[in-house]
Amino acid sequence: MKKTIYSLMAFLLLSSFAVADNTETRFPGATDIDFRASGLNCDWDNISINIDGDDIIMTNRRQGDKVEITHEYDLIINGKTIEMDDRQRELVKDFYHNLIDLTEYATAVGIEGAKIGVKGAALGISAIGKVFKLLDANYDTEDLEREVEREAYQIERQAAKLERRAEEVEWMADELEDLFAEMEREFVELKDLHWDH
Repeated sequence: MKKTIYSLMAFLLLSSFAVADNTETRFPGATDIDFRASGLNCDWDNISINIDGDDIIMTNRRQGDKVEITHEYDLIINGKTIEMDDRQRELVKDFYHNLIDLTEYATAVGIEGAKIGVKGAALGISAIGKVFKLLDANYDTEDLEREVEREAYQIERQAAKLERRAEEVEWMADELEDLFAEMEREFVELKDLHWDH
């Protein structure tokens, strides 16, 4: 499951430019991500994670096992609603909200990364255009270098902020992994799926 969570995190970071409604992006290796107004559908490493409306549905495509967490924090494994005490329901609730928060935050970080990437590409194009300024006797290569460095510095600062936010995403994914491990200890039905192996 840890590999799946990290894959989801990376997946969201790298593909967030496709967040427009009804946009589907296909990646090599039979990996799909589909952002829609109604939710998220992500396939990675034989685990399909669907956030559709208010419910989370995780399916192991290879084994066929299905784990659902409803918006009321019911845990349903392969069609069977699992009985829970209040403490267990709170654990499922924590996992539910952490997964939702992770996908939302990672998507936002990915969108910001795409914007910074566009700014970097624009800087390269702008630098090419500024070369023509060298035809002016009052403008030399030092002027060009200063202009480009000033613009690059702004992008570097934004990228550094983004890197810190990406570290937060990693921390959130670690926390989600810990919650899943705790759920496996609490629910034998979940542990018996052997999704970590």
